[in-house]
Order: sequence, then structure tokens, then C-alpha cells
Amino acid sequence: MSEVKKQLHDSCIDFSLYNTDGFYDQLAMCSESMMDEYLETGLVSGDQIRQGIKSRTVFPCFFGSALKLQGIEALLKGISDYALIPEYLHEFGAKIFKITRDDQGNRLTHLKLTGGSLSVKNTLTNGVWEEKINQIRIYSGEKYEAVNEAAPGTICAVTGLTQTRPGEGLGFESAYESPVLEPVLSYQITLPEGCDPRQMLPKLRQLEEEEPELHIVWDEHLQEIQAQIMGEIQIEILKKP
Repeated sequence: MSEVKKQLHDSCIDFSLYNTDGFYDQLAMCSESMMDEYLETGLVSGDQIRQGIKSRTVFPCFFGSALKLQGIEALLKGISDYALIPEYLHEFGAKIFKITRDDQGNRLTHLKLTGGSLSVKNTLTNGVWEEKINQIRIYSGEKYEAVNEAAPGTICAVTGLTQTRPGEGLGFESAYESPVLEPVLSYQITLPEGCDPRQMLPKLRQLEEEEPELHIVWDEHLQEIQAQIMGEIQIEILKKP
């Protein structure tokens, strides 16, 4: 626990100590309101703890092993007891966080719905493009369930959108700030003998959609594909079959 506090934050609290003097002593050090309540009552109420977690003045820690099924119930109970359900707006909003493709090559836009609801055949726009949703998928690992409607707070993947980008906002949500770092290394992509660069370029463009920090450039004069990358990890992405 001392390592967790040292590397992360002093307000990381071991919740396995719940209802002990040591537990409330640590909580009291996280905020003035908790300290006042502790001095008055000798306890810190659940409401104070929930607000502390929401305001990021308290960081709950639970210990266990998923492999050995240890500590799982305590973690789930902690989430149930202390997590506050957000209040979502009725107006539509969503944040796009990832672009992938399924085994059939369908383009998937992964997003979190931060307001309103989303239904199949809804038309979405960011002011530049306007496209219709064909399918809404709720994933659990590699498997998914297709649903007709998604409620606020839902994390899902949708098909039918061809121009979305990671970090983009829809509805009332604005886009994330552009990354400060830009690719500084430029490499020529050497293709296998007999491989037409013009046929390979669209496939590399798909990788660029999924990995925004990877920039693919077609040099018309040299008739070659170049990649502007951040480092070794993106080289491995390009090499992977």
C-alpha cells in the first residue's frame, strides 16, 4: 500500500480496512469536510466517501486476484456501494474512442454515449459528413449482441460510419484536443515483389484510421508509400500480418 501511495497518490485508501479506526483516519486526511465529520462523529459517512471518490479526492484500493477469484466480491460491492450513477443530458452526445474492423471487414466505430439515446438507422453528423447507422453492437470480449437502441452511458460499436476518427465528438460533445506530439520519423515501406503499391495503399489507410498517430503518405513522384511514425511500436504494427 505504501508503494501505491508513493507512485500514485497519498489519497489512495485501502478499503479492506473498512469500519476500522485506521480507515477513517486515512479518509479524514483527504478533505476538510471529511476531517470535520470525523472529528465530530469519529466516522466518515458513505455520502462523504462517494462524493470524495467523485471529486477525485479519494482513490479506493481493493486487493485480490481475478485468476484465483479472490477479492472479487469485495470489489463489486465497493463499486455498488460507492459509485455514483452520472446524470446524463437528454440531448444526444457521444465520444468516439476507437476504430476497428471485424472479421468480415466491417468498419466499427466504438463510442460512449454521453447523452440522449442512439437507434439503428439514426443519421449522425459532425458538420462535415452525414451518415446513417446500420447496426449497434454491445461487445463482451470477442462476442457481441446487436441491439436496436442504446441508452445514455452505453459503450458500443456501430457500423455504417465511414469517416469517423478516434477522439471525435458527436452531438454536443467536442473533439479531444489534437496530440501535442507529431510523428518525426519517416520510413519508406518496402512491399513484397509483385505487390502493387496502389492496391496496398487503401489497406494502409485502414491502419491509419485505427492508429491516428500513424501517418501514411503516397509520394507520386517516387511512386512509393512512406510512413511517418512515432517509434518502434508503430513499426511492429506495420509489420504484423
